[in-house]
Amino acid sequence: MTFKDLNEVAVNTLPVLIAVGLAGALVSFGAMAQDAAPAQTTQVAAVYTQEQAMRGAGQYRAQCAQCHGAELQGDVGPALTGGDLAGWGTAAGVYEYYSVNMPPQAPGRLGDKIYTDILAFMLQRQGLPAGDTELPEGDLEAFEAISLAEGQGTAAQ
Repeated sequence: MTFKDLNEVAVNTLPVLIAVGLAGALVSFGAMAQDAAPAQTTQVAAVYTQEQAMRGAGQYRAQCAQCHGAELQGDVGPALTGGDLAGWGTAAGVYEYYSVNMPPQAPGRLGDKIYTDILAFMLQRQGLPAGDTELPEGDLEAFEAISLAEGQGTAAQ
């Protein structure tokens, strides 16, 4: 290959190399800017009361702690906090399961009020805020709107 041929290759490929380099730099800069931007969050609505969660804590200790642990950490049964609870998706998902199948010694026999109070306790432990209105007893439609995602009571938009 002659000097003239090399010069022609360089002249023809240089603009392409510059364009690829600039495109890569823009993509990298965009990713850095996106990483640096704070995540937008909204406060999750308060969907239970402190009193309801306290009642639920008592019922949890009496009905659930022997299998799921005193701190909901799991033992014979799975953990009922963090990612384990979030895996159910919504409060309706977990409520539908445990209100029919738990506790093992009396499945589905605790009644909507007790199951709902226990749900309030689990939501409290998941970091969702308490408010002035109790969770409505056994209301699957209302429970469907409550995300169990971890995050100290905030949900990403």
